[in-house]
Amino acid sequence: MKKVIRISAVGVFAIALLIAQACSYSIVHISSLKTFSKDEGTETTSFKTGDFLKAKAQLADNPDQIRVEFLLYAEDVPGMAKGDFVPNTGQGQLVYLNRSADYLNIISPDMKSGTYTLRADLLDDRILFLIFT
Repeated sequence: MKKVIRISAVGVFAIALLIAQACSYSIVHISSLKTFSKDEGTETTSFKTGDFLKAKAQLADNPDQIRVEFLLYAEDVPGMAKGDFVPNTGQGQLVYLNRSADYLNIISPDMKSGTYTLRADLLDDRILFLIFT
């Protein structure tokens, strides 16, 4: 009976130790996602044909490296269903530590006017949405 009590006490202590360690760790996340047209000094969410769509996703609490994926989806675009991926607009890159991930794409003439969602993902986890027109 005493062995069972000792094993239980050790088990409880081990679980408490794991919980305490888990609480001290932060989860990597995108602290900000900003979009720009021509230069990074002026934020905008409105773009026209021929404009460069630039985005910067700033990471926080990244202890090593992580892959950031930028994906552009139709939100309210004539001829496209909501949530359709816009071809040739996805980009990904490895980011080390708390640096930023950059996205650059040109708004081509074949893109229809409407509202799109630029999404930044970390390791296939949805993190942040940005809607722009």
